[in-house]
Amino acid sequence: MKFLKIYLLLSLFFFSCKNESSSIVYIHSFQRTQTDKFIVNIKKEKGNIYYKYSNKKDTIKDLHVVFNIKNDILISDKDTFYTIHKEYNTSDFSYKMYQQKVVKSHNRTLVFNKNYGLLSSTALGADFLILKDSLSAIKNEAIFKEIILELNRISK
Repeated sequence: MKFLKIYLLLSLFFFSCKNESSSIVYIHSFQRTQTDKFIVNIKKEKGNIYYKYSNKKDTIKDLHVVFNIKNDILISDKDTFYTIHKEYNTSDFSYKMYQQKVVKSHNRTLVFNKNYGLLSSTALGADFLILKDSLSAIKNEAIFKEIILELNRISK
């Protein structure tokens, strides 16, 4: 019986560890032409995936995003984002684009993949790109322009 309890506790520990991961990402802000280092923690729990982007130097910059797997929606800053059936593709991932159904002041688009997290946010005064590697400003801008072109592509 004692071994069974130990086995169950170890199984629970290893199972719960598989539902969480963390990595370093670089968030490039186009308003400040600056790149900040963040840690993204990803946690799967009860049909949702939680993404927490943390900046150790400035916690005001922290960003929280929840992906509801069943409904394919994103929740960020108390706003809900729905897929707009447009995608941005790289060699590694296919990212879906999400927008709010009701635009309050300006349109905001989130570019997202459930395995990667956020790639980009486009909004008046809040454009940023999130990458696993720190790239040059020119490369960051080229990637962001590709996303904007895909967002504005007219469907046939």
